[in-house]
Amino acid sequence: MGRQTCIAVSGLRAGLRFCQELQRRVAACRLEDFASIRAVAESYLNSSYARFLARNRAWYEAHPEAPKVLCFILAGYTGADQHVVVWESSGHRLPLAEVPAEPVLTVPRVLGLEARLARLQAQDPPLAEVALFCLGALQRLAEREETVGRPFQVAVLSEPGCWILGQS
Repeated sequence: MGRQTCIAVSGLRAGLRFCQELQRRVAACRLEDFASIRAVAESYLNSSYARFLARNRAWYEAHPEAPKVLCFILAGYTGADQHVVVWESSGHRLPLAEVPAEPVLTVPRVLGLEARLARLQAQDPPLAEVALFCLGALQRLAEREETVGRPFQVAVLSEPGCWILGQS
């Protein structure tokens, strides 16, 4: 989004397109500070999701089993101050609800994966090793589960900026 702001998405695949479009808008407006990006992001993501739902209402009615969850995490720095905002929608509810943000690692609920991740965490590995573990696990899961799909990215946001540790 800017030098010190990034966005992540999970859930509906359309969320990735919303983020890409938002990034272009932020760049066109030359926004850099977190507060300005947050204001534009909240408005843009809500309106984009509302348009998407309006265009796809009939399809979702015909496919009630389809996923209905969308989550965005906007994170960044202003000087030494860290900011994290999480917006989510479950059941296609709008507007996106802001939910508390805490340090968290999320992976699909698979007991074997959770157990392996807990064993890895007990070894206090470098962050890059955790990233590679998660990417590999997600890739294997995507091969077996229709509801898990690419792209996958692991990113770190810290004072110097945002960088991708791994992606597939």
